[in-house]
Amino acid sequence: MKVIGQTLDDAAGEAFDKSAKLLGLPYPGGPLIDKYAAQGDPNKFKFPEPQIDGLDFSFSGLKTAILYFLQNEKKKNENFVAENINDICASIQQRIVSILLNKLKKAAAETGIKNI
Repeated sequence: MKVIGQTLDDAAGEAFDKSAKLLGLPYPGGPLIDKYAAQGDPNKFKFPEPQIDGLDFSFSGLKTAILYFLQNEKKKNENFVAENINDICASIQQRIVSILLNKLKKAAAETGIKNI
């Protein structure tokens, strides 16, 4: 086995848990994000995908983007999180998973691996 890509900072699970914390959800937050996401629209809010060269990935920029997004929206509406929890969680989950899947697809293309 050979490591061809890894996180530069937090693991995906940590990104879920830290995002949940920003939403005021208890630890561990990943399962709660998944629960709320099942009822939400994953395309409602757009979060950035980090542009990391190679097959490594990073979630620190995503977490910062989520923090600023929530701060800005709560300035406009203090009930924003409560009123949009399902869509926020679905959008966060969609982006974390898409980061991982995009790197996986890139790794498969670069290595020629056909079965994952």
